[in-house]
Amino acid sequence: MSKIDNIENEIEQCRRTSMDNKTVTYDLSNINFSDIKKTTKALARVLFDNDINKWISKSGKNLTVTPGYKIEIIINDENKRAIAKIEKDFKKYLGFDDIESKYIDDIQNAVHKDADTASVLILGIWAFVFQHEENKTADRAYITNMMDTIMKNIEII
Repeated sequence: MSKIDNIENEIEQCRRTSMDNKTVTYDLSNINFSDIKKTTKALARVLFDNDINKWISKSGKNLTVTPGYKIEIIINDENKRAIAKIEKDFKKYLGFDDIESKYIDDIQNAVHKDADTASVLILGIWAFVFQHEENKTADRAYITNMMDTIMKNIEII
């Protein structure tokens, strides 16, 4: 089992669903963020696989996002600061080109939460949602709106 698989398993074990099924909480306050890039990528993958993927439906070439619940992510302040410092490196790590960066900049500008941590999380989620070529050709405003919808349903605490 690789290091990133271990991190994903740790994150999945931190996932709790509220009794009314309206909120999923990931309490990551005890997760080791010493390898920020791998931990953040693992978090994005877990969120995508366990939650966001359930919100997305495809009709023809269009993707539709219909969140069924809110996601709360609890990260301690020290780790939030560390995550914020890696944003530019994380873009390179995920292999974003200039065109995708323009989309991401629009999305980041639309997010008004814990901006530094959220922007890194957006990058990871973006990588999983738009890993297929046909999704990359979607209208820029459409993509921005879709990612904004996703991020409005994720709260970083």
